Amino acid sequence: MSRALRAPIVLAVVLALLAGLAATATSAQRAPRQMLDQQFQAVGDGQVTLEGSFAVLGMIDPSSRRTQFRVVDRAGDATIMFEGRSIPFGRNRQARLRDVVGNYYVRGTRFTIEVRGIQSVSATGVGSARMRGQGTYAIVDGPSGVWNNRRLNLGIRTRNVRRPIADRPPAMPLPPPDPTPAPAPQPEPAPAPAPAPGDDATPVPAPPRTPEPSRPPAGSTTDAIGVILVAGAI
Repeated sequence: MSRALRAPIVLAVVLALLAGLAATATSAQRAPRQMLDQQFQAVGDGQVTLEGSFAVLGMIDPSSRRTQFRVVDRAGDATIMFEGRSIPFGRNRQARLRDVVGNYYVRGTRFTIEVRGIQSVSATGVGSARMRGQGTYAIVDGPSGVWNNRRLNLGIRTRNVRRPIADRPPAMPLPPPDPTPAPAPQPEPAPAPAPAPGDDATPVPAPPRTPEPSRPPAGSTTDAIGVILVAGAI
């Protein structure tokens, strides 16, 4: 093949490769960042609305009045359990309960839940939360405060995920090494030898010695009496 024919072919191949790389870079830029689940808790009197992908566990207090429980399933995979009973969805994948109290559990990949009354709710997932009324809320690895009818975004971006402990820098700089050499270790004293078999390790006290009777010295009164008795006998 002549050089004049090969040049256009090589140019076409290079252009195709560049176009493929540009399309890959564009799709990578448009790809949404991965979000990790985040935990959310709220307690109060009013209305709590969650929207997104969640697992929600909550309770409507029996002292509540004019309560409302509503779930809209937008992905077709949500499930509802209220006081141990499965709640079916009606038209447009909606489920609504009025003047109810008790425990509930909702799970799905894309749904909206609205609960009104004196309540406590705990959710784990990615999405948003809004609270209207009087109460407090807390987000793990996030803010906490009072209900203010503002939208709160829930979810942890991958770039904000904490690194493993082995990869984290120390919280405080390490102190410099001490230039003073450490003292040499002292040898431990040798243990006492074990007693030989048959020997009693406990010393036996010596028997007390009986004192000998003291003899009177020579020339004493006792000797004189003895001489007199012997002489009388003769």
